[in-house]
Amino acid sequence: MRRPHPGHELLELSDVFEEQGVVKTPFYGGFGLVAEDNIPKPALNAFAMLHQLGNRRIKVDSDSVLATRSSDGAIAIALWNYAPPFGTGATYTPPPANIGPSRTFTVKLSGVAPNAPVQVWRLDADHGNVVKTFDAMGRPPFPTREQITQLRAAGKPFPPQKLTLSNSALTISIPRKDSS
Repeated sequence: MRRPHPGHELLELSDVFEEQGVVKTPFYGGFGLVAEDNIPKPALNAFAMLHQLGNRRIKVDSDSVLATRSSDGAIAIALWNYAPPFGTGATYTPPPANIGPSRTFTVKLSGVAPNAPVQVWRLDADHGNVVKTFDAMGRPPFPTREQITQLRAAGKPFPPQKLTLSNSALTISIPRKDSS
């Protein structure tokens, strides 16, 4: 397998294809995981987070939770607060002013220490999501080098939050996904 050039590790996941002609803006609606100029899209972070899940599913009675256990016994749980997409076509449609309420989950774990440490990775408008930064820039069709640097930084995965279970439970609030 060919190793990518330094700094171009993400090119294989790009949404830039020669068949589409010259890309006119970093976020044009392409299906890749990385935008023009190696800017990571939120979907790349979502796949990276899903990769942290274990290889055995744990039965959970919810359509917004996926719980797994890995071979070393570690438990990984994915939680989401889905909102259906808004807008149609390739033209950008800004999110509505109110995308809906946050959702609070209480996860209770049996067979673990009542105050076990946990790590929470987030992916939302404020964590690992470049779209908010791009919107704040006014969606420039040709970002400057400085803007590209800012966009790459905003698209990086957010470091995990270190928490502790309380009586073998964790209560967490998740904002509604804005489908950007």
